[in-house]
Amino acid sequence: MRKALFGLIFFCLSFTSFGQMGDFLFKYFREKKSVTYGLNNRRTTLLQDNATIYGGYLGIKFGSQLKHMITFNSTLFWVGDYMDETGISNPLEVQLNFIGFSEEFVFWKKNRWAFASYLHIGAGQARFRETFMNEDLFSDKLVYLGEIGLHSSFAPSEWLEFRIGGGYRYVFNSKEIPLNGFYYKVGAGINLQKFKDWGNQVLEIGNRVNPAHHKF
Repeated sequence: MRKALFGLIFFCLSFTSFGQMGDFLFKYFREKKSVTYGLNNRRTTLLQDNATIYGGYLGIKFGSQLKHMITFNSTLFWVGDYMDETGISNPLEVQLNFIGFSEEFVFWKKNRWAFASYLHIGAGQARFRETFMNEDLFSDKLVYLGEIGLHSSFAPSEWLEFRIGGGYRYVFNSKEIPLNGFYYKVGAGINLQKFKDWGNQVLEIGNRVNPAHHKF
C-alpha cells in the first residue's frame, strides 16, 4: 500500500513537472503571431581578410520574445587573401552563399531596449578562386555552419527595430581553411503586421483631420 502511494505521488509530481516544462517550452508559440523581415549584415573575417556577409530574413514573431526566421546570406563579392603556412600556394579567395534557420530569444527587455540570444544554422556553397599563371581556377565546397551570438536592439516605434550584436561563426567541415571567425552586426527589422496597423491609424487620423467634402 505504501509503495503504491509513493508511486502515485511520484507519478503526480512527474506529470506536474512535465506539464510545467511543456508550458515553459511551448508557451511562446501560443503568443500572437506576426510576420517579421529585415536585414542582417555581419562584418567578419574570411580567409584572413575582412569581409561582410550580407543577409536578409523572413520569419514569424511569437509575441514579443521569440522569433523564428529563414535567412539568406552571401558575401556577394570575392574576399580573402589566404596563403598556407609555406607561403608557396597561390592566394585563395572565397565567395560564401548559404541559406539558414535562426532563432532569436529576448531574455531581457526594458522600455525600448532589449537583449537577445541568437542561434543560427545553415548550409550552402563556398566557391573558391585561385589564380595560377594569370588563370583563375575555381572549385566548390558544400559547407555546414552555425552562429551563436548576443544581440541588442532599440525600438523607436512598435514596428521598427535597430539592432547591433556580435558572436562567433563555426564552419563544421572547413578543415584547415580559415572560414571560422567572430562577427559583429548592425541591422534593422520591421514588424509587418504592426506596420500595417500603424499605417491604418495614420490614414484614419488623416481622414479625421482632412475629411472629404462632397458636393451634391
